[in-house]
Amino acid sequence: MRAPHRRLLLPAGVRRRARTRIPIRVHPLSLTLRITAWGCEDVRMTNRLNADSAIPVLCYHRVLEREQNAPEGSAHLGGGYGHTWSDQFAEHLRVMVDLGMTAINHEVLIDALDGTKPLPPRPVLLDFDDNRLAIYRTAWPMMREHGFVGTVFAITDLADGLELPHMGARADFPPMGWKHLRELHEAGWAVGGHTQRHFWLEPLKAEKGVGEVEREVVLGRQRAEEQMGVPIRSFAYPGGSFDDEIEGIVMRTFSSARLWHLSLPTDYVTSETNRYRLPSVNINFETNIDALAGWLRGSVE
Repeated sequence: MRAPHRRLLLPAGVRRRARTRIPIRVHPLSLTLRITAWGCEDVRMTNRLNADSAIPVLCYHRVLEREQNAPEGSAHLGGGYGHTWSDQFAEHLRVMVDLGMTAINHEVLIDALDGTKPLPPRPVLLDFDDNRLAIYRTAWPMMREHGFVGTVFAITDLADGLELPHMGARADFPPMGWKHLRELHEAGWAVGGHTQRHFWLEPLKAEKGVGEVEREVVLGRQRAEEQMGVPIRSFAYPGGSFDDEIEGIVMRTFSSARLWHLSLPTDYVTSETNRYRLPSVNINFETNIDALAGWLRGSVE
């Protein structure tokens, strides 16, 4: 039997020294286990959306005016690699408005996945990968007319004004800097991580090792948080490229991650969705408006 604990008696006049508490700094996302009434759960994998949730996510890259030169298409990525004309974008917005949809950002979605805040009626997410100025100049004013917000997944070197030759000519499609991103954030948008330099992560791992992948992901988040002054919790994979090891890095760094698919219909975000594999459809010049409208309608019926 264990001996009972006995309090040490000190001589008269001698005071017990106060126990010093040493503050321990822990990355908030490293605390992944939470005690609940049902036991211990991994908060990275929680999904507390209502059982009837069906949230469409649209992924854009650039919304361009007709007089601009169109980017070259890609047989692998589809026509225009996620770019659309402004008049096409206006049609997309009209369908959402007619369906009574509410545009939310990924911060709102994460709160709903965590179960800390409810979603508005008929939510939809409009994502913009790569922080190009056309999002700020063209897409934002059109969305603002309807009270819509979005999420920009920002490449931090691009926001810093650095050249990224592997991403194409910057002169034709200038980037948004931190000033533009902060203005969007103040207007209700969210900013997510999209790495430091936008290398596809599987080929980067094969060429330079997993350490370089971790650097791209983690330093991208740190730089964005330094400039934005807010936590950066969501992530989008460049080119949708990842494997299990890369996904582990993202899970340790962010609260959610988004993929994209090339064609309609694609999955909605539901109560069964893995928060680190959020689906979206990559919108491009060739996206059929009737197919898109039918897919959006299916989320609210």
